[in-house]
Amino acid sequence: MQSNSLSTPQTTTPDDIRVRESVPNSSSLATSRESGGTQLIGTTETIDETMSSVDPGILCFQHCNPKSKVFCLELPDYCPQCDSPMSCIELKIPPFCVPFPFICAKRTQCSVIIRPTDGDFLHHYQNAADLHIGLTDSKGDVYEFDKYGLQSANRSSSWNQCLSVPIVTEIDNMWKDYWDYTLQIASQLDRWQPNQYSEDSNNCYSFVITFLRMLRVKDLKPSLNSKTQFCKDFIVPRTKNAAKYIALYRRVVKEGICVLNTTQ
Repeated sequence: MQSNSLSTPQTTTPDDIRVRESVPNSSSLATSRESGGTQLIGTTETIDETMSSVDPGILCFQHCNPKSKVFCLELPDYCPQCDSPMSCIELKIPPFCVPFPFICAKRTQCSVIIRPTDGDFLHHYQNAADLHIGLTDSKGDVYEFDKYGLQSANRSSSWNQCLSVPIVTEIDNMWKDYWDYTLQIASQLDRWQPNQYSEDSNNCYSFVITFLRMLRVKDLKPSLNSKTQFCKDFIVPRTKNAAKYIALYRRVVKEGICVLNTTQ
């Protein structure tokens, strides 16, 4: 099996808040990786409740070649590179699970959350697909703003596979109370009524940024000067990592076993 590399997607953030990501289409996983875009907007559709954040369990190991790593969902009996039985040679890197970047919103606390507008990340997300952004409170309940107005309470069923973006590193009870209190105040603003929604100027992203500014966290201020800056500082690092995982997952599903060059 021929080895090749899976490069980190190129990411830019123009003024229109389009987060550029490189995620391969299902039909071209083995041959190319085209650049596309994701746009954070305020529209959202219902997602099948059967979608979940279950980790598919991508395994990674190194057998005979120190310059490549093998990825699969089940360990093979024979090495895909040297055809030797896996039990005959000690593995240079024992099998381990590749970290799964997605989580169910109900398992997050006081966090910014992101998901595709339609479907889930692993199976449905494509280049230029829209992303939807929201917030969770200290109980993991979701608050989101779309064309139907502000939606709150327990809506985690449509957020079973999302990216969590923590705003602070340490969360204590005092911070949880302050986050929840501020979230309630922000939620009462008139601009979150359905008739106030605008896909371009008052959308899901506007709701999240408004709330974060109301927190008045000093270290967060520079990132909240513009939507573009917040995107660069908080959103892009998460979506960049997710794009790599999606590409790897789809390739492993398509090919069964994937051998990639390493930079080591």
